[in-house]
Amino acid sequence: MSSNLSRKKLPVRRLLAERYLLIALIGYAASVLGVRLFLELTNYPRVEFGSLHIAHVIWGGLFLFVAALLPLMFANRWALFWSALLSGIGFGLFIDEIGKFITQSNDYFYPPRRTFNLRLFPSNCPGLSSISQTPAKHDQRRPVSYFQYVRRVSG
Repeated sequence: MSSNLSRKKLPVRRLLAERYLLIALIGYAASVLGVRLFLELTNYPRVEFGSLHIAHVIWGGLFLFVAALLPLMFANRWALFWSALLSGIGFGLFIDEIGKFITQSNDYFYPPRRTFNLRLFPSNCPGLSSISQTPAKHDQRRPVSYFQYVRRVSG
């Protein structure tokens, strides 16, 4: 009985977790590179409505919010795919504006932000490779329904 209780506290790795993490990393890299390319080609336009400036960090927050809601609302694998992709894109849009948030002058072109952006992406890759190389335990290899899980845990 006590082994069942301690078993509940251990995290269970999601099936295909490394695929979803890779999708999130690709979304992150694509959004940062896409924003940089778009802004460079269009000479850094500003989206303004009167005195309001709609920064792309706002869109990043919206994508992150939708990405958080999808797996809460839907149990399909497509929800996990879109959640991973939207979270990567949202984080990329957010992190691209890091220069505005780490300077007192609200400087989007703060030079060290490039270093930060370029180091953030590779720093996530070892985590992805360690997850994909860690073998799943026997009871993590096949998906189980909630009812099968309750039967296993309750004995």
